[in-house]
Amino acid sequence: WVRSSTVPIMQDGKVIGGRGSLTDITDIKEAEIELRKSGEKYRSLIDSLDAVVTMMDAEGRYIYMNAIAARPFKKTPEELYLINVRDLLPDKAEEVIQNVRTVLETNKGLVLEAEVNITGDYRWYRTSVQPVRNDKGVPVYALLVSTNITDSKNAQKVVQKSEQKYRFLFEESPEAYHILKDGVIVECN
Repeated sequence: WVRSSTVPIMQDGKVIGGRGSLTDITDIKEAEIELRKSGEKYRSLIDSLDAVVTMMDAEGRYIYMNAIAARPFKKTPEELYLINVRDLLPDKAEEVIQNVRTVLETNKGLVLEAEVNITGDYRWYRTSVQPVRNDKGVPVYALLVSTNITDSKNAQKVVQKSEQKYRFLFEESPEAYHILKDGVIVECN
């Protein structure tokens, strides 16, 4: 790879020649190619995850969104670039923005669980919010990686209802029941 630069040599208002230089830019071009490949590799990795991956600024604008994040809105990630979270998740937007700002101000990540209304469909997500730092170590964006935990939350509810039902039967039974542990009664009705 070579970069050429030429300037005309003028005499009496006419071009009589040129002066040029050639600069070897092979290292720069090879670095650009490797950077592009690396970016494509990581983009492919993120897009293949079974998780919502977004990057957001302190104002709530999406700087990046993978296809899974865009899918519920029937849009492409490119169509949602720089859209504000207030436009997509109005019920949770202020909470999301506050979490992003907290991460950016403290330079420390958070992990939280929340129920979110996405186009009328309520889902539970476990979200890791982590700072994305510039070359000086200053956080400039927040990376949000959200995993749908709705099935797990629903299963927890079923178990809780079952526990309540059997707790009621245990406590209200006209028969005497007790629980022994190592020969000691630990609970009785």
